[in-house]
Amino acid sequence: LYRLYKDAIIKQYSYPTYTSRMGISIVDNLLLVHHMNTGLVMIFDIMTNNMQPFVSPLPVLCKGSRAAPGGRPAGQASAVALSPSTGSEALSRAAAAHEAKGEGHDGANPFKSGSKVVCVTMSNFLLAMDVGSEMVWMIDLDLDAIAMSCPNRLHTISFLHRRAELKHPQWNPKEMIMGTVKNMVQENEAISVLKQAFEIICYVIASSPGTRPVGPPQFHSPAKITGNNGGLDLEQLHAQIFESLFEDQAVEPEFLFCAMETFYLCSSSFKLRLPPCFFCLMIEMLLVMERFDVLTEYLTGHFFQDSKELAAKLEALSADYPHTTQYAVDMYFRMKEYDECCALLFKHGRLIDALKILKDYHLSSIAPTAFLDAAAEKGDPMVFASVLRFCVEFVPGFNTTAASKYNSFLREMQSDQGDA
Repeated sequence: LYRLYKDAIIKQYSYPTYTSRMGISIVDNLLLVHHMNTGLVMIFDIMTNNMQPFVSPLPVLCKGSRAAPGGRPAGQASAVALSPSTGSEALSRAAAAHEAKGEGHDGANPFKSGSKVVCVTMSNFLLAMDVGSEMVWMIDLDLDAIAMSCPNRLHTISFLHRRAELKHPQWNPKEMIMGTVKNMVQENEAISVLKQAFEIICYVIASSPGTRPVGPPQFHSPAKITGNNGGLDLEQLHAQIFESLFEDQAVEPEFLFCAMETFYLCSSSFKLRLPPCFFCLMIEMLLVMERFDVLTEYLTGHFFQDSKELAAKLEALSADYPHTTQYAVDMYFRMKEYDECCALLFKHGRLIDALKILKDYHLSSIAPTAFLDAAAEKGDPMVFASVLRFCVEFVPGFNTTAASKYNSFLREMQSDQGDA
């Protein structure tokens, strides 16, 4: 391959073709070398530094007029599928002649014949023109077969990321990517390899339209350039990979948590915000593993991204783990959710703290009289007196009659406490 400049032509790459009788076609970033004698196709990814095919050589599958659209015989792997141009009289005659000879559709494969074949790239599709037989074929990648035949899963993910779903309607590159990553986690792939896979995914999502571009960290990955994110969504990735594996108990919790932690660190390096359900699942896994020390350390160090959903999760755990209430309060406070913070403190009987937030941030979500009723129920005269003083000094319309009523109640409370 050569790069053409205005005043120079510079050689960039050199690929082994292993034959002199070949046809060449280009599909996006892929160089397809068709061996005329064997009918096999070698696929090179010019986006990588690998000068060898990134997938094992695969045959060509010819889909004749009787083949179902997007269909492939069971168990037959192929690199590309050749679909004949519809309405071609020459094709019909050629196909009929091959069937009469018992050769089937594969006998009409232009890459296995002796006629001259010209491959040309069009705007949205590829054509292979068999000049000798006057036939025109459309070239389509067989994503499933290529993905299954690729020995390096990082190359598989990079390959699938660059495939636009509109160009491959019979395949779903997004689902195939998630399936590949899920299998890697389920089979306890090395964390270092998982990290590279996660970096590819995070880089693609961060570089997609509508996402603020950020500079990628320095890492060696086959995904040097990516042009399509396949509609990947972080919440869907979480549901179909991590949550699914946890619910099915398909992976040891320790390894799954380590994988999730690695994914979070990768996403943070690209400034991606993960969905709250991701951190709720991490907390749930720590409780299952009884790693309370790690949970406390992560909550204290603000390891998890703040969210109302995560704060509600911590609040729900307070019945079994009372110390999580304060972490929920702190999280609400950092997010400036003062109404939620006040309500949570009020619910757990921390009336003075709740009243202070009510006063400092001029909240109206809880009536001051509700604080008086809660203080009376609490039975602590010091707390009740403090709340009553606040109401008298800061609550407009808190009339003297009401004040005298609560003052008499305070005297009775103090009297009862003195008798005791």
